[in-house]
Amino acid sequence: MYDILVVGGLLIIDDFTSEEHCPEEWKDKAEVVKEFWLKHEGLTATKICLTPMSSAIIATNIS
Repeated sequence: MYDILVVGGLLIIDDFTSEEHCPEEWKDKAEVVKEFWLKHEGLTATKICLTPMSSAIIATNIS
């Protein structure tokens, strides 16, 4: 997904469930996906809370 985003382009990924509300089999996997986008070297990203149980990541391509 990142490689098709133009510099300055906006990426929005929603429907992340808070870890405490994830099914047991997803708990570690959900955090890995969030961390991938939040720590990506080519993006500036932040997580926003949408409800007490869900969040989204908004990122822009900086490379």
